[in-house]
This record gives sequence, structure tokens and C-alpha cells, in this order.
Amino acid sequence: MGCIVNDPGEMADADFGYVGGAPGKIDLYVGKTLVKRAIVMEQATDALINLIKEHAGRCGYGVFGATINGRDVAAASDLYQDGVGCGACYQVRCTNSNYCSDKGVTIVITDHGSSHDTDFILSRRAFG
Repeated sequence: MGCIVNDPGEMADADFGYVGGAPGKIDLYVGKTLVKRAIVMEQATDALINLIKEHAGRCGYGVFGATINGRDVAAASDLYQDGVGCGACYQVRCTNSNYCSDKGVTIVITDHGSSHDTDFILSRRAFG
């Protein structure tokens, strides 16, 4: 999210920046970091969309996805269901207290991921 600005300093709080870098050229930022320089203006919108997709995760939450539900989030394999599972909530309990708390946690699916013999890849906070 953002608005027209004069320089990268004015968009420092934005997740993504689209800044005129030279006549007819656009520079793209992720946060305050310049990630693509001097993109031809006619190609810059597509480049920005691709950059957002690269950083957004499969559910499209981006960096916000890590903050949802107090950081109790997970990526899912089979439960992802081509995006239908995005935002779904699950109560997860650990069956081996040597690895995690047996109290259980409610997690939100924020991305797609895969791991051998598991349905969820939990954030560090949710694994607790």
C-alpha cells in the first residue's frame, strides 16, 4: 500500500515501493531495500505485481501473515487445497511433549508448504 512520494524516504513505512529512479525508469523497493533498479516504465507495473507475489506467500498475506493470530500461524500441505485453506483455523496439539507444548494452539493457515509426513509447518511461536 502506498501513495505518490518524492523519494524513497517518504515511503519508508510501505511494504513495497515504486519510485521514479531516472527519466522513464522505475526502482522497486521491499521496505527500505532497493531490490530492482531502472525498470523500463512500461514494464514496471508487471514487475511490481511479480515482486509482491514473490513476497506474499501462497495465501497473499505477505509480511502481515506472520503477525496474524498473535503469530500462531502455519503453512499447510494437503489442507492448503489450492488456496481454499487460506485463513482456515485449526486446533493443533502436540503428541510428544519432548518437542512442543501439549497445551495445544489454534493456528491460522497463511501459506502453502510441504514437509515429509506432516500436515502443518508451524511458526516458531505456534510450535512453543
